[in-house]
Amino acid sequence: MKPRFVLILTLIIAGFVFLGFELAPFQPIAPKTASTTTSGTKQAILSLIQTIPIQNVAGRIDHMDIDVQGQRLFVAALGNNSVFVVDLAKGRVIRSIAGFNEPQGVVYIPQTHSLLVSNGGNGTVDVIDTSTFGVVRTITFSADADNMRYDPVSKLVYVSFGVGYGAGLAIMNSTNDKVVREITFGNHPESFEVERNGTRIFANVPTLDLIMVANKSTGRLMNSWPPDDATANFPMALDEKGGRLFVGTWSPPRLLVFDSNSGKLISSVTISTDADDISYDSTTGFAYVSCGEGFVNVVGQTSTNAYTVVSKLPTREGARTSLFVPALHRLFVAARAGNLPAEILVFEVAAGSP
Repeated sequence: MKPRFVLILTLIIAGFVFLGFELAPFQPIAPKTASTTTSGTKQAILSLIQTIPIQNVAGRIDHMDIDVQGQRLFVAALGNNSVFVVDLAKGRVIRSIAGFNEPQGVVYIPQTHSLLVSNGGNGTVDVIDTSTFGVVRTITFSADADNMRYDPVSKLVYVSFGVGYGAGLAIMNSTNDKVVREITFGNHPESFEVERNGTRIFANVPTLDLIMVANKSTGRLMNSWPPDDATANFPMALDEKGGRLFVGTWSPPRLLVFDSNSGKLISSVTISTDADDISYDSTTGFAYVSCGEGFVNVVGQTSTNAYTVVSKLPTREGARTSLFVPALHRLFVAARAGNLPAEILVFEVAAGSP
């Protein structure tokens, strides 16, 4: 920049300050990240549209859920023993609910306006009234209450729990919070997926290096598949219509794609390290993998039995958990506190993406 131009620019800025004008801080616009096929056809676009700071929280952030109608995001802050409530319209935290014991999972029940919080520290699930944010009741399991899923059709809640041989999944009636069935997997299940139109549950049991398949109606174990030659199979997603099961492993860092009917491994894709959540977007046909290395990997299908990483979007180191909300076309990624405060990164799937 030439000295004369710098002098003129400095005088202009000084004049604005002298007259009382306030200069808005510079807000860089995050560039949209697009991926293309070899033919140049646009595939998926994820763009960072918002960051929501979460102040005064340290340690690990675990899973999230959403109240779409009320525009509230619920965030389990495991390292802080609390759950944060984020107003998405205002873009800020509006409440911190304390008193939990290593909260790991959260599930919002629209019909009852209840929030279920699973506690890894004492094996309980707390039922919260989201109008008062008080605890309505507590359900106690043997240990380590963890991931949860809610089926709005059956109104059943699935909770992973336990340590050792008796660990498995509990199936709860969300209208009265009663446990109707338990499925034993022989060790603690991590991420799992429940078929909406079928009868199967798929569960990662990393301590056994297995993917377990069970009948959700009877609780009977139907099958088990090894995660290829990999270990530490934690995150999972399901394309029920397409018959594809996505499993993330830590060692080595891979996304394994199985035929969900036969259990046959059809593709193995190298991804970023420390993956903890996978979401399948049935509209675009892409899987979004949030990795603690500091990236969201967008994985796409290139042919019937071939998948590849088509895009890597930078997040932050330790940003390993995420929630995809199809109704909003949004991917929420939780970044734990480190050199920077904790925050929620909000990505948008661009309109017109296949």
